[in-house]
Amino acid sequence: WADDKLSAFQTLYEVLKTFSILASPYIPFITDWLYKNLTDFYVENPQENSVHLQDFPTVNENNIDTELEEKMDLARRVVYLVRYLRKQEKIRVRQPLKQVLVAALDNKTQQYLKDTEHIIKAEVNVKEVALLPPDSNIIVKEVKPNYRVLGPKLGKKIKQVGKLLKELSQEQIKQLEQTGKIEFEIDGEKITLTTNDVEILSKDIPGWKVASDGKITIALDVEINEDLYLEGIARDLINRIQNLRKETGLEITDRIILTLTKNELVEKVLEKLEDYIKQEVLAEKIILTEEKQQHSFEIEKNIFYLNLSKT
Repeated sequence: WADDKLSAFQTLYEVLKTFSILASPYIPFITDWLYKNLTDFYVENPQENSVHLQDFPTVNENNIDTELEEKMDLARRVVYLVRYLRKQEKIRVRQPLKQVLVAALDNKTQQYLKDTEHIIKAEVNVKEVALLPPDSNIIVKEVKPNYRVLGPKLGKKIKQVGKLLKELSQEQIKQLEQTGKIEFEIDGEKITLTTNDVEILSKDIPGWKVASDGKITIALDVEINEDLYLEGIARDLINRIQNLRKETGLEITDRIILTLTKNELVEKVLEKLEDYIKQEVLAEKIILTEEKQQHSFEIEKNIFYLNLSKT
């Protein structure tokens, strides 16, 4: 974790410094202020330090890692799809979900997704990312004409094409996705369609929601059992407590005593996740009481009352 944090700070430093130099002709005062704040500590004469005295940065080809860029692009697309489905189902971000299935069309994509699996899980709050092999038929797809594109191109023949597309097998649909085109013969005329001419849709699986982006298709398990629900409540509770720590002026390392007004949900959450909550909010102990506490907030239509004090 320490190495990751150091790498993040170093990357941020380089990005901000380079940005300040590149943008200096357009926003001279703000970029000079930014550059001086980043670099004055390292120069002998800060009073003579200015972004406007620096050479423009040049491209270092050795720092370009196209494979890493492709991996992160895939991870970003999967994260986007999961967040899209969460929003559609109105599932809050801190609510953990059990699993997301990711179907990729080739072995290279499979490997890239394996390499970024830990990032995807952390970003979208799922317990497991399961990668489906290219020949998997768990996710069922269908193809429909893109009428806006094909209408002017095919005219009356679009009805026949629509029927042929509807009859495509799952294997034919995979070939269409992989090659980017498919051919038909209608009334002796050869017709070639590309992926831009059609819409490839994925059917929802009971208990799952499905979405696609190009060659990536995901299925998200949207069923929330009691354990997942309680963990989601705990995560929201931790977030509110952390905010309250800041509001009350506590230092990041201060240990606290947390007092919660007792109710059935609070007792269930603490029964399963008390140690986790204590660790996250630096609580020496958690006290349950019948008395209504000073601070209150709502999570999933449940009102929580709490107070905290420095040990």
